[in-house]
Amino acid sequence: MPPNCFYHRDFAPLANGQELREVSLAKEFGVSRTPVHEAIRQLTLEGLIEQTVTNKSRVVAFDSNCVQEIYEMRKILEVAAIKRASGNMNPKQLEKLVESTELLKCALEDQDWANRALDLDIKFHELIAEASGNERLNTEIKRYRLLLRAFCQITGNRLNLMDALEEHLMILNALRSGNKIAAANAMATHIDARRDAVLSEFYSKTATT
Repeated sequence: MPPNCFYHRDFAPLANGQELREVSLAKEFGVSRTPVHEAIRQLTLEGLIEQTVTNKSRVVAFDSNCVQEIYEMRKILEVAAIKRASGNMNPKQLEKLVESTELLKCALEDQDWANRALDLDIKFHELIAEASGNERLNTEIKRYRLLLRAFCQITGNRLNLMDALEEHLMILNALRSGNKIAAANAMATHIDARRDAVLSEFYSKTATT
């Protein structure tokens, strides 16, 4: 079964196709209706919420084809970004990412390890997108990563996160060596692996029944 489009560590997730009521959400988050209304408007623009024929808001439901298409777009965008970032990334930022990744590999027993790994994943992809020097490319990468944020968080078990860390290190080492082709191939492999993890976790049973 596919995950929810909305997922936050401190709140209950919202289910695929769930109708959104501004009053109820405002109460749950302890805010007025205005920020909830604006959030729904923005998330509708970003493709996470859709309007029904009766003009009600509901969470978009992603099927496996939709997920594959989004990951395909991610690969196109992020491979392009890393090719541009190769040789242009701030050396200090690059070394800091390598250091942070290596330290995280040695901190598996820390209570907040999974959250730190997810946070580092966000930082990793953001810095590479920014280093591409193309603001439109950066914006599109953020948009597609946002569409898949729930999948990344819900599949963020220790094994998947450890695999992702190793994939990040392969990408970072290619960047350090200045090998643009190796960096691009490593990024493509990384995104394919994350796609396969999501499909295996949420859609394999559907595909075989």
